[in-house]
Amino acid sequence: MLESLIHRFEQIFNQKPKVYSSAPGRINIIGEHTDYNNGYVLPAAIERRTHLLWAPKQNEEVLVFSENLNQGGKFNLKDLHPRSDRNWLKYVEGIFWVLKEEGEELTGAEILIQGDVPLEAGLSSSASLEIGLLQGLLALIKREYPPQQIAKLGQKAENEYVGVHCGLMDQFIAVLAESSTALFLDCETLHFEYVPLRLDKENLVFLVYDTGVPRSLAKSKYNERRLEAQQARDFLEKRGFPSLKTAYLNQLESFEKEINPLLFRRARHILTENQRVLMAKRALERDDFSTVGELLYASHSSLKNDYEVSCPELDFFVDIASSVSGCLGARLVGAGFGGSAIALVKQDAVEALIDKATREALKNNFPKPRCWVVSAGSKASAFWL
Repeated sequence: MLESLIHRFEQIFNQKPKVYSSAPGRINIIGEHTDYNNGYVLPAAIERRTHLLWAPKQNEEVLVFSENLNQGGKFNLKDLHPRSDRNWLKYVEGIFWVLKEEGEELTGAEILIQGDVPLEAGLSSSASLEIGLLQGLLALIKREYPPQQIAKLGQKAENEYVGVHCGLMDQFIAVLAESSTALFLDCETLHFEYVPLRLDKENLVFLVYDTGVPRSLAKSKYNERRLEAQQARDFLEKRGFPSLKTAYLNQLESFEKEINPLLFRRARHILTENQRVLMAKRALERDDFSTVGELLYASHSSLKNDYEVSCPELDFFVDIASSVSGCLGARLVGAGFGGSAIALVKQDAVEALIDKATREALKNNFPKPRCWVVSAGSKASAFWL
């Protein structure tokens, strides 16, 4: 793959690349919309990655070509400011901008991007691109940053330059992932632990089901949910709870008559989802996959009813999955509003689940879904060629 990518770089830019970088996409096993609420998450990187090749330029012009989009773009380092008219290129601009904000002296570059992380499918293609860009650009200027700092810079670029108020989870797993593990992360303290994913012991895999319903976080109700969650946190903070992690469900329920019903539901999802993450971590540590599956179903129900980020196509898949023998659990993954779901399923039941879900989706006039079995991948990396 690298050889063919190098050949393509030479075709486009008429020179040899100097640096290669890459970063993984991810599934979030459980812990949805808890990251920006300073809660718990349990993601795992996947083997699908964004690959980048780099060559330096002696001026301040950056030339970029995306193989996936068959589209090029360019910008000048003197002209970096947040704007909404740059589509995918603003993700690249944001990484140069964030390192300039750190005081790094940058020159121009030529960059080729090719990835197999599906776009707008809830598998964090944006963080995969951001972290791959950061690792490559740091290698190009021969600088090293700690992984946690790289993750925070990727988040800052997406928050402040792209305009999506994402949490830290996606960038964090991209820089710290290890094969055959999930990563338990406390998004408030940034304490993390590796959790084993011994799925092969029970012949299990994670199946990703892309509904075919695209969603752009910047245009969705994602930021609206963040605001509602903040209002719920403010309500509880005034009643002595410094964070949603410190409150129990019965304590929240004691305030039900005082709090706006919508904010009550948002807070209830976050409280119960944090508990589900802790339970899933303990279940994985003892290879109790049945419990993990039950927690996935419970998570989807909460995301659908309390946080209201699902859609008919996602609900349909979870219902179908629950009817297939050999499927232990399923839920939407990512921010919702379209995108993908995951299912924890026996290897020998994968085809039956895909066939039934695809057939029934088309009967319901839903978009034709795409499905992949994914395995836990490794962290981002970069090196000189």
